[in-house]
Amino acid sequence: TVADGDGNATDAAGLSQLAYDPAATAGAGRNLGETQAAQDAALTIDGLAIHRATNSIDDAIPGVTLTLKSLTATPTTLTVGADNSSVATSVAGFVTAYNGVLATLTSLTKYDSTTQTASVLTGDSTVRLSQNQLRPLIGGSLGNGGRYDTLSAVGVSFQADGTLQLDSAKLQAALTTDGDAVAQLFAAAGNATDSLVDVTATSANTQPGNYALNITQFATRGTLAGSAAAALTITAGVNDTLSATVDGISTTITLAPGTYASAAALAAVIQGKLNTASEFTADSVGVTIDGSSGTLNVTSNRWGSASSISFAGNAADALFGSAPTAVTGVDVAGTIGGFAAAGSGQKLTGATGTPVDGLALAISGGALGARGNVSYAKGIAARLNDTLTSILGRDGMIKASTDGAQSSITDLGKQEVTLQKRLDQIQQAYYTQYTALDTLVSSLKSTGDYLTQQLAALPKFNNNSNN
Repeated sequence: TVADGDGNATDAAGLSQLAYDPAATAGAGRNLGETQAAQDAALTIDGLAIHRATNSIDDAIPGVTLTLKSLTATPTTLTVGADNSSVATSVAGFVTAYNGVLATLTSLTKYDSTTQTASVLTGDSTVRLSQNQLRPLIGGSLGNGGRYDTLSAVGVSFQADGTLQLDSAKLQAALTTDGDAVAQLFAAAGNATDSLVDVTATSANTQPGNYALNITQFATRGTLAGSAAAALTITAGVNDTLSATVDGISTTITLAPGTYASAAALAAVIQGKLNTASEFTADSVGVTIDGSSGTLNVTSNRWGSASSISFAGNAADALFGSAPTAVTGVDVAGTIGGFAAAGSGQKLTGATGTPVDGLALAISGGALGARGNVSYAKGIAARLNDTLTSILGRDGMIKASTDGAQSSITDLGKQEVTLQKRLDQIQQAYYTQYTALDTLVSSLKSTGDYLTQQLAALPKFNNNSNN
């Protein structure tokens, strides 16, 4: 094979037939032709242009995966709706479960007047207290200010015998009108009056209430700004290696040598190599250009104090200058209901031991200072869970009753042992007395027999004798 001064193959023999250099001419390093150039998938959703390296897109619409199959110039309408059937099934299961519990309690506590036979737990105070707690909970009002605050409002009502009955048509109407309000009737839920604040989590320790939110610091991302315009010429072994540490994770990338057309083109290559590094997750960083100075600016896609960026390697100074400015991100800070809260990135979580313990809020923007209110209420299912925990839990009512009964059994067992010992002592005393008495009786009998014999041996006198 003969090569020209650029190192490009000049013939079509052997492996040179596979040579492909887009910048070369045919026969001088380009013996293959490109039939189709690789390209990203491109689509528009509600006017927002989206580009992805795959035809399966799961991050454009939350909870929706789009599979692109063909090109179209005509907009296609995608309708996303709530699946109410699963909610209706869950509510029906709730009704069935409650009726099952009621049937069990009734069976264990009923009294058959015909046979005058009592059940196992007839008259038991623990069962009676449990029943007294469950019925008001199921039939009462949440008072949470929502569209639906009672079960009867969504088609679940009590019958004459105390069981629950589900009106499926009424439930479906409620779900169609406001499915979120139906969900809040059953589950624990939080809401914020500020559209840039989302309730992301609660805990078993979060207390229902309405809490004022105050933000004193917004979360920021780690950044690094170059101090000099980036060098566009990359030379192998001179300024082609960049060691990056992003959010505490490190990797090393190598840039292809050559002169890049613009700082923007160089920035795109650096961003692509960093985001496809095996150590990083996709879209870990964003690399932009300062239009006035031509410097490179890098921003981590993570929020908070764990977000930071630093570079080393022989390309660091060439790309970012000798004195780049690196700024570590900060966490959001503020209070919830006047109580201390801990920031982690954009998430603000109520402190342990406070009424807002475990209440987590995502703060995505807005202004510092007062940010409206955050409300938290427990739905029927959440309250039922708390009540059942108080009844069935490790320190619950049934455990206390069981422990009390077991303690009584233990005490009775101890009393039985003590009484048995006492009875054994009394028995032994009686046995000793009876033995002594038997000995005495035997002795007395012997004495009596002896006296009888002696009396029988005495001379007999005749009163009629003349002597």
